[in-house]
Amino acid sequence: MIISELDSLVSGIATDLGINNAEVELRKSFFGLNEQDEILLKALHEPFTHDLQQRFTEAFYVHLQSFDESRELLPNDEMVERLKHSQSAYFKRLTEGDYGIDYVRDRLKVGVVHEQIGLSPNLYIGAYCQYLSGLLPEVWNLLSDQPERFIATWQALQKLVLFDISLAMETYLYTASQHIRTEQELSEQARSEAQSQAELLQRREFEIQQLSAMAGLPSTVRTAHLFGVKSLHEGNPDLFESLSARYEQLLDFGCRRDQIQNG
Repeated sequence: MIISELDSLVSGIATDLGINNAEVELRKSFFGLNEQDEILLKALHEPFTHDLQQRFTEAFYVHLQSFDESRELLPNDEMVERLKHSQSAYFKRLTEGDYGIDYVRDRLKVGVVHEQIGLSPNLYIGAYCQYLSGLLPEVWNLLSDQPERFIATWQALQKLVLFDISLAMETYLYTASQHIRTEQELSEQARSEAQSQAELLQRREFEIQQLSAMAGLPSTVRTAHLFGVKSLHEGNPDLFESLSARYEQLLDFGCRRDQIQNG
């Protein structure tokens, strides 16, 4: 999927979920994510980006490679590099201090991509567990001489991470519901087509029986059913179609001949 298509998909999801500027602010308020939290997180941006980003991304990749399920999602070097790039970008965005509608759309995009590559929710949430576990000592190293600021900063980071998880989980649920709806629509379409085909065959069988009765020919359907023999359209639908067409041609020919003879 190219970028423009992904952006369009994310935009549609955001619209369906009712996510706009007002909704973003309401959700942030529910998580207790406020301006002071944004200031505290932004203060982490410089040290995190320069000193921690590369090391943290490499450690996260090593962790994913240690499990079969997550390792299967990284089949080649190109995918690995894309993962490292996306993790570095996320890590940078995490402490930029701007968590408005653009940030939320970016979180939704991450959720869509992870769902598409088959990353299950338990792996996704497990990845965030690694984030928090790895970041705790780093934040402490930066702020150990300011205990109160450390606590406030750590709480702000937790709020934001849980905010991110909630957005990603919504994309998982949304995509799953869309898959179910598509399957239901396809199933209904197949059922409708099968019913239409059955009705068509019944009409043709009835027409042939009527024509047989008009021509004075005995109906063989009842006798065949008594002996457990399938009707022609049940046993050989292609032959049934061919004979039906041929029979109609013969009847048409007979009608034209009678018209000519009767002048």
